[in-house]
Amino acid sequence: LNDLHNKKIPIILVSHQILNQISFIHLELLSLGYPVLHNCDLIKDIGLYYENNTINNATDYLKKIIDGELSYDTTEMKKKLDRFCPYNEENIKKYKEILDIFLIGRH
Repeated sequence: LNDLHNKKIPIILVSHQILNQISFIHLELLSLGYPVLHNCDLIKDIGLYYENNTINNATDYLKKIIDGELSYDTTEMKKKLDRFCPYNEENIKKYKEILDIFLIGRH
């Protein structure tokens, strides 16, 4: 990715998931600020989401990205990604609760 970025080659992840909520590559590229065109319900508020198997919507998005007609706020996107961060206070609290139940048996 770094080589492509340094050569100013545009990077767009086009992803089509069937029966899979999310792939870590989505989170990785989104956190780096790259456009991700996807149909993952779990992150439909992040990146460029197209519903289910509506490939026509996906191709419309792709064309707009390539033509420079579509942009999005990477700052806002990164804020939304925080819910997946292992350092997020809510996530730490939930992990601790799960570990307490598993290791100590307390609720």
